[in-house]
Amino acid sequence: MINWPQLENDIASYLDLKRAKSEDDLAKYISDRYDQQIKLGLNQYQEGIAATNKESLKTFIALALREARAGKNLQSVAQRISTGIISYWNTVQMKIDVPPLGAVSVVTNKVVNPGTPFSFVIINTLDPKRLAKTMTNAFKLHSNTIQGITTALVYTGTTLVPTPFPWTGIK
Repeated sequence: MINWPQLENDIASYLDLKRAKSEDDLAKYISDRYDQQIKLGLNQYQEGIAATNKESLKTFIALALREARAGKNLQSVAQRISTGIISYWNTVQMKIDVPPLGAVSVVTNKVVNPGTPFSFVIINTLDPKRLAKTMTNAFKLHSNTIQGITTALVYTGTTLVPTPFPWTGIK
């Protein structure tokens, strides 16, 4: 299960201690921690994440941070981070080891909708706790909008039939 408070605390602490030497360092830290927590998440059938592409997320966050430093509108900076999250979820591969109730085995398990692009408002970039909370809340809300389909084999009498099991959200 995703530990959102831990992600928030990790980001706030990192920001508060001013550990990042560059936008790339901060982007790497945020994307690493996000990826670490997401990999603990499960869909409603208790299926987890097998593989991700955190590099795409890191790239978008670094770009957003450079734009923020250059004085770009903070709403467009937040939108750039949102685009990075959608890009991340476009490449997620789900595990296929746990069949849904009533199924014998999983054939495929795919993210079919990387979620709704989220909007969040960055009000104060000088308050690490507030910034971390704002970002983490947006990440959490977004995780509820991700959709996928698990295709599993189900017995119908004596025949195994591929059956779709839609799912929404990663918890």
